[in-house]
Amino acid sequence: MGIERWLVFGGSWGSALAYGQAHPERCSGFILRDIFLCTKPEIDWFLNGVKWFLPEEHARFVADIPQADRGDLLQAFGRRLFGDDPAASLHLLPHPEVADQFGSDAVALVVGRLESHYFLHDSFLTEDQLIHNVGRIAHLPGVIIQGRYDAVCPALSAWRLHRAWPQANFQMIEDAGHAAFEPGIAKALVAACEQFKRTGALSLGDAA
Repeated sequence: MGIERWLVFGGSWGSALAYGQAHPERCSGFILRDIFLCTKPEIDWFLNGVKWFLPEEHARFVADIPQADRGDLLQAFGRRLFGDDPAASLHLLPHPEVADQFGSDAVALVVGRLESHYFLHDSFLTEDQLIHNVGRIAHLPGVIIQGRYDAVCPALSAWRLHRAWPQANFQMIEDAGHAAFEPGIAKALVAACEQFKRTGALSLGDAA
């Protein structure tokens, strides 16, 4: 496409950081939302720890898993997601408002399989790789925007990234959770884009 460098904009999943650390020469900066570093503690929170905040939803999440298999939910869901019966995994999206975003059972199954595939393979990263390799992008401008009450990607991960990358602008949105369209997060994301536009950090099609 003839784009030599671009502003990397990503939310939640760690692929924006992974891409930037693999190809820092292709990046002019980063706008990152609600950080997920793909570490084992985060995956454990995703599958188990969230029950401390959403016990009723977690109960629905594990309802079809036999009690004997609940000690390792990742493996239990992996066996079902990649089994021959797609209907067995449809309860992986217990929130109606989230399910509506995916539009169909087929899409929900693909997303569930994709996430489980990454989780089952440690996201194809070494443990804490995205923190250990921050030095590869520390010279680039960055904005980290985090919802205080994000139950999907708890704020500790964003804080750890900020501690490892103190040059990046860190914004904790006090009245927000995970979704990009929440007013506080959306406002911060737009403001970050405008700031990059004004400062010229967003550079498309120029020489690397």
